[in-house]
Amino acid sequence: MKVKSEELVTLITIKTSCDKETIELGYRIGKNCKGGEIVALCGDLGAGKTCFVKGIGKGLNIEDRVINSPTFLICQSYTSGRLPLFHFDLYRLSDFSEIEDIGWYDYLNSDSVIVIEWAEKIREYLISDNVLWVTINIISENIREFVISANNKKLKYLLD
Repeated sequence: MKVKSEELVTLITIKTSCDKETIELGYRIGKNCKGGEIVALCGDLGAGKTCFVKGIGKGLNIEDRVINSPTFLICQSYTSGRLPLFHFDLYRLSDFSEIEDIGWYDYLNSDSVIVIEWAEKIREYLISDNVLWVTINIISENIREFVISANNKKLKYLLD
């Protein structure tokens, strides 16, 4: 089942004007994670996806300086926080079977937090009610617009 964009409910739209504010927005979500959430990030190169993930990690008590984009690994695991964080970067992904081969479904069946950069590449496989979609639009050199949506309002607790 493919999630159509018109089925998504926009929970909030926020603009940030620097990396610190982007990290703080990610932190706000990370500190509210209970486990089982999937944060699906969409945005152009340089939009601030990895910076946002650093904030989520910080909210999970993972040092933000250790979080980097796993572009060449596909997935980087961070287990030093209060919940495990699995950070996927699908930029180089050419076919879904590439992440199936590394145990994609095992990641889904855990009490961790999954963050996926370039999530639009596997949109049709992300059908869970626990997916928070974050689209990052580049407004100017420093300003980013975050459109945060989900299939329903169930995940609104992540923004408290």
